[in-house]
Amino acid sequence: MNTDEFIQYLKKKGTGPTMSKSLSKEELGRVSLFFDDPDLPLVTKATMLTAMVLLDATPAEADWLAQTRADLTCIPETIRWLLTGEATSDLESAVLAIVRGEELSGRDADRWMESLFDPAVPAWGKAALLESLRLRRETEIENKAALAACLRRTSPVSVNLPVVIDISNAYDGFNRNLFLAPFVAAVLAAMGFPTVVHGMDEVSPKKGVNTRKILTRADKRAVRSPEMIAEDLTSVGWTYADQSVFCPALYALKPLRLEMVKRPILATVEKLLLPVRGAKTFVVTGYTHPPYKGKTVTLLNCLPIAGGIIVRGLEGSTQLPLDRRAPQMVVRPGQAPMDGFIRPEDVGLETEEDRILPDTEITIGDCLDAGVAALNGESGLASRMIRYQAAQIVATAGLADRPLARVDDVISSGEALRRWQCLK
Repeated sequence: MNTDEFIQYLKKKGTGPTMSKSLSKEELGRVSLFFDDPDLPLVTKATMLTAMVLLDATPAEADWLAQTRADLTCIPETIRWLLTGEATSDLESAVLAIVRGEELSGRDADRWMESLFDPAVPAWGKAALLESLRLRRETEIENKAALAACLRRTSPVSVNLPVVIDISNAYDGFNRNLFLAPFVAAVLAAMGFPTVVHGMDEVSPKKGVNTRKILTRADKRAVRSPEMIAEDLTSVGWTYADQSVFCPALYALKPLRLEMVKRPILATVEKLLLPVRGAKTFVVTGYTHPPYKGKTVTLLNCLPIAGGIIVRGLEGSTQLPLDRRAPQMVVRPGQAPMDGFIRPEDVGLETEEDRILPDTEITIGDCLDAGVAALNGESGLASRMIRYQAAQIVATAGLADRPLARVDDVISSGEALRRWQCLK
């Protein structure tokens, strides 16, 4: 059977409590066949079954659940407890409690986040735990526990620099817009502000264009050692940190996440691990769904940072749209967050008159070519996006006056392009 077909059903049903779409009777019949397919990963099946039992069901879905509970033949024995409600382990009991809407205590949240890194815990159990938490929506305690568990396994690089800018985008990348983060980093480096971007090679759900893929396409070394990262920031002014280097235990969960298809709590916290830290670290990050703005503020307040910017940019990233305003929140330790919006006009750019439509055909090569062309001084969409984001970061962080003019100076002089080229 075609696994991609089941994945589409999972994406359709398991998106979340507000965006989930129902499955038809015919689709549910196909789902039953897939549950009986031994070639479909058990993790993927556990993720789908968790979504089916936790999210509100239509009459057709309720009938499917009742019929399947009456005849469990198609459901693998190891995950039938999700339907029967009969737990045989502490982990299963915890998942069933979450399915019922219960919240984990601080002690239990710490325990189960630690269990994600335990090879003795079955992958299908981890998938059910992560999916149930995401669909029920993680609490502050649970988010903090996940962040703490990942931070305990992170080996950050400390650099003797007064300020480091951390551009923190979701690791699954883009699949509908130009991805330009490394070129923004090169511009900031040219302005005298050391900048780090970080991520991994590929992860669900998008498996899209990201910094590592662009660096690889440009024949640059993507997986850089801690020593190289420190040298990059002092000599070139920007660098890339790969999760496989700064948090290998989290990177080891990549197969689980690929088979889950869905975005778990790990995706929320992994981009906030501060893989490179200066005397002051300033974080720029994004979010997609409105509830995660407040959640991100809470998590940033747990980190040793000088401040942060949270924006609802393109595809939930830090990259700002040119054709409309974007929600923005500024966070500084000991101060109330400043909530508002950012517009191109705020940094001296005009807003695009026409809506910029998503393009699902954009490739890694397109992003690389557009970014290099922009640093070469060519005008166009990529140039405006890079100039806007770099100026917004500098202005909002209070790092310099006349930010757009300074951005344009380092591009027109060729310094930004040189910084891009210097990272080998």
